[in-house]
Amino acid sequence: MNVRKTGYAVSGDRTSGVIYPPECKTKKQFYVECKYRSDEYRKDEKLEWTYPEQLKRYKEVSKDIPVFIALGIQGTSYDPDFIFLIPLKNVSFCGFYDSFLSKYELCKRKPVFPSYLWGLENKNEIKK
Repeated sequence: MNVRKTGYAVSGDRTSGVIYPPECKTKKQFYVECKYRSDEYRKDEKLEWTYPEQLKRYKEVSKDIPVFIALGIQGTSYDPDFIFLIPLKNVSFCGFYDSFLSKYELCKRKPVFPSYLWGLENKNEIKK
């Protein structure tokens, strides 16, 4: 997949998000795709966060750079009630059950340190 860095934004093949450069304290590049979903996206007890074609594109990007999904749910897109940071390598489906999301919940308005980020990335793959 041809992904180009334009400033800190990513453009190419209908992906959008942010690449964090090596100058960050992590010393490692990674890509964050931000999503907001209200309860309208819940189907059969799963929260639908994307669709199959988009998941496939994210997986293509993740072959070159670690990808994380920052997912806000409920509340508003500017101030979600819950925030999750999910390594894409642990994602196999377009919908998440609450039991899956609970493993990746962040405390609102708290910083995320590199050790936490890479700890998430190194967790065993979880299917649902």
